Amino acid sequence: MTVNIEYETDKKLELDYEDIINKVIDEAVSYEKCPYEVEVNVTLTDNEAIHKINNEFRQVDSATDVLSFPMIDYETPSDFDSLEEEFDTNTEDYFNPDTGELMLGDIVVSVEKVLEQAEKYGHTPTRELAFLVAHSMMHLFGYDHMTEEEAKVIYIDNSINDDSNNSSNNPSKTPANDNRQDDNKNIEDNKENEENLLPSILKIALIVLLGTLIVCYINPFLNNLL
Repeated sequence: MTVNIEYETDKKLELDYEDIINKVIDEAVSYEKCPYEVEVNVTLTDNEAIHKINNEFRQVDSATDVLSFPMIDYETPSDFDSLEEEFDTNTEDYFNPDTGELMLGDIVVSVEKVLEQAEKYGHTPTRELAFLVAHSMMHLFGYDHMTEEEAKVIYIDNSINDDSNNSSNNPSKTPANDNRQDDNKNIEDNKENEENLLPSILKIALIVLLGTLIVCYINPFLNNLL
């Protein structure tokens, strides 16, 4: 697995962001049972830069916390079996020719939003960063907001247009936005024992993304990831 991380802002995260990002991505790949070695690109930036990207690709004139750029158009989330023929036919479009790894896509995170939302929701920047990366990974595996009404549970920004939930129609060009409302009522915060938070973070990321409480995302995750 290759995770390319670029830190493109003067805003500082006083935590081991590389370790957090790698652990969340690794566990997401394992849980989705991806049969390939994968490559993911992660850019940590600021509000100004992500604002420009959001405006360019989504025509939303505001900063957001994280954007996802999936490279694969799944029939159903994480259904790699149905993509075997496509992968064989167009190998160069999906696999890095140097490493042979499946290119899942790109994640762009605003460091400023990580800090702002951690303070707003009353938890740590570690948990906020882990949540945003986990949520974004679900987009890279083909999960998307199911309906406009369900998407309202996720979005904080009321300016999102009606077409913002249709990224799966052209995932290589249109990012998925991952804003969500405060999930603190769903899981108990534990600032002194961060390693126990990742299972709940990943569960909530998928629950919020799909807009349903029937999805369980706890059992396979290790207890000491963070």
